[in-house]
Amino acid sequence: MALMFPQDACNDVIIIGAGFSRALSASMPLTDELGNESVGAAGLGTGERVPIGGFTGGRFEEWLSRLAENQPDLSDLENASNRVLFLRVTGAIHDVLSRRQAVTLKERFPSWISDFVGTLHERRSTVLSFNYDNLLEYAIGARRPWSWSARAVVEWDDVVNDLPPSMGLAASVPPTFRLLKLHGSLNWYWVADDASGATLSRWQLPGAEGQPMPDDHERRHRRLPGRVPFLVPPASSKSSYYRNPIMRELWQQSARALRETHRLILLGYSIPSADFVVSGVLRDSLGGRAVRVEIINPEPDPVHRRVDSLGLPEAQVVENGGGPATLDAVERFVTSYRDDASGELSTFITSTLQREDAVRDKPLLVSWSSQWAGAVLGATPTPDGSDVILDVEGPTSGSVATARRESQASPLTLGELVSVISPGQRLVARTNEQGEFVLVAAATQFCETGYAGEWQVLVPAGQDPRRPGEG
Repeated sequence: MALMFPQDACNDVIIIGAGFSRALSASMPLTDELGNESVGAAGLGTGERVPIGGFTGGRFEEWLSRLAENQPDLSDLENASNRVLFLRVTGAIHDVLSRRQAVTLKERFPSWISDFVGTLHERRSTVLSFNYDNLLEYAIGARRPWSWSARAVVEWDDVVNDLPPSMGLAASVPPTFRLLKLHGSLNWYWVADDASGATLSRWQLPGAEGQPMPDDHERRHRRLPGRVPFLVPPASSKSSYYRNPIMRELWQQSARALRETHRLILLGYSIPSADFVVSGVLRDSLGGRAVRVEIINPEPDPVHRRVDSLGLPEAQVVENGGGPATLDAVERFVTSYRDDASGELSTFITSTLQREDAVRDKPLLVSWSSQWAGAVLGATPTPDGSDVILDVEGPTSGSVATARRESQASPLTLGELVSVISPGQRLVARTNEQGEFVLVAAATQFCETGYAGEWQVLVPAGQDPRRPGEG
């Protein structure tokens, strides 16, 4: 019997908004801040239907939505003028966010993002994003989760499931979490108003975390001639943006995930009143079911009222915010999300061995991939009983690990671990001079390190300590 956890994808759905990106970096703007900077960058003044005093209270999304669609109260000339304004502003949004993103990439991301990416990957969660930026994709590139079943590194292309397609479809996608970007992205381009979806493509991400690079505009224009950024405003479902089959596929996948979930997390996302499409999907997908809705926001009350307005009588709304900054609320959630996954892992291990003892004698490793591992040499509960600390050698290279293992006591077995842990406890690996890492998954594998034979591998959420400074 192979011990694998999670055996099936969990059905958590996490919606991320501008507050999530702001938590990653103070350089990333919130919605109205983005609007005010973008209209300035576009050279617009208040005489061009821009509100006096700028945008506040989420007004930028409402204003942008009205520009995006023909309005029945306006003449053809006025609607055409609005369309020109919309194109100028969306072009400015792309430029402003690209500059802000490049500033963010000059610095290292906070350490919690590595835990978040690792936990999302191991839980196979679904992330719905209304952010145009690519910060989560860059974080995936830095963390580079390992798929034990596919024996491959997970790249950001895998997480978006190659949608929209790049220059060629991937042969296969390793099992991981799903990132569905429902309002487009800084690296998406299309021929404006193309309802066929044939011209909608993803472009490469320039640079990496800590290594920003300018986009290769000349090469992009050669490969994607005549295309402009694909940034979807919050607007009605009649928008041309939603007529192409790629966007319909992404929204349909999102609706399926919402219909199956019993846990919806609004992570720095406030359900803007202007976005009728999102409100309709949430109402139709969640209505009449017992759903736990978690609001992660420094000002949760307005979001709570918007959830209530959706008419979800069975929803259990939990507020997790109210801190001095979005960063605090987001980081606290990520920590609890990771710790909950670790508690579920210990519960799974103990319940599995009660049913089946075929894996009881398997020795234990902690590993970030099949190439690097450290043997578990002991396990000790903390005085308060909330955690079990696993003493781990390394991690180091296979040849060194073999030599060290021969000089150490026999590695702990899964059965010996179960005699120490209790359901719901957090499992924490303590490595030599490398700190502690919370364990969130398990896999039975024949390792390619110096540890020959089949081992029970416990997988950390956070950054591989062999890569200092990343995460």
